[in-house]
Amino acid sequence: MLSRLTADAGLERHLDKVQLAPGFSYAEEFVGTNGIGSALESGRAMHVFGHEHYAEDLEDLACAGVPIHHPISGKTVGALDLTCWRKDAGPLLHRAGPHDADQIRQALLAETGMREFDLLQEYLRPAGAAPGSCWR
Repeated sequence: MLSRLTADAGLERHLDKVQLAPGFSYAEEFVGTNGIGSALESGRAMHVFGHEHYAEDLEDLACAGVPIHHPISGKTVGALDLTCWRKDAGPLLHRAGPHDADQIRQALLAETGMREFDLLQEYLRPAGAAPGSCWR
């Protein structure tokens, strides 16, 4: 994990207790089923609610994890995870993650620049690939 933001002091303490904090890994091999690790493992958005978490200490949480794919290479470069208390989870938790992940991909595309995108499209053209086919 690189960064964490929360406005709930109780949730902050709980996340510290379960080491859902910068510098720690939430890969499935270390923590079991969870929003971050499961999204990275599957390559798609994942929702893990309460008892679906492998670790007992995570059962009071609801998580929505979305992998972040680089818009040019398609390579997974990270994940966005939204976590809240299980009792507070609602439909927004499921919708916000993919929307926010798309905003991150757009920022990566803007950072990459059109020159690299045009170069990739020229590379793909002789192979008969459709323009933009590497996008996720």
